[in-house]
Amino acid sequence: MAAPSGLTFAVLRGFVGTDLPVVTDTIKPIECPFTGETLSAVLALHPVVAIVHAQRADR
Repeated sequence: MAAPSGLTFAVLRGFVGTDLPVVTDTIKPIECPFTGETLSAVLALHPVVAIVHAQRADR
């Protein structure tokens, strides 16, 4: 949701405590300015493809 909102990153709790931020350059730990909690900043994705799923389609 970050890219459609015009943001450069999104803030998540899901990666805190995992090894994924160590091996992934697009995940960085940040500190919440309100609570002091450690969160993860994840780089916004700008996809160039789309997947359309439909129950039925014709030519």
